[in-house]
Amino acid sequence: MPAERAVHVVAPFAGDSLQGLTWALADQLDVVARAPGELLDRLGPDTRRTVIVLPDVRSEDVAEFAGKLAGLAHLRLIVEARTGTAPHEALTGRGWAELDLDLEQWTDPQRFEEWGAAHPPTFGVDATA
Repeated sequence: MPAERAVHVVAPFAGDSLQGLTWALADQLDVVARAPGELLDRLGPDTRRTVIVLPDVRSEDVAEFAGKLAGLAHLRLIVEARTGTAPHEALTGRGWAELDLDLEQWTDPQRFEEWGAAHPPTFGVDATA
């Protein structure tokens, strides 16, 4: 995969805590940062293109920090937030691309049913039987 298409950091479970997100990003990016401002200071001079994924953001503070990260031109962010929540509102209206996966144009019920039929659930089933 070309480097410009690689995901460099995924910070699962950091969607609630700005401090947890800071530590997770610093760890995965191999920098030392104890606070959000320190992380921005460390990432600013390092102009390597970096893609960061922040799934399930539930904190408005984390969403606001994502906006600060996005201010660094060499960083690319993919941020997930539920529609209608405070984090979503904090991310909306900044001129960023927004993909609402609930819109009909992104769903195909027939194809999903075909996939479901081809991949029946296995939970609760003894796979050795």
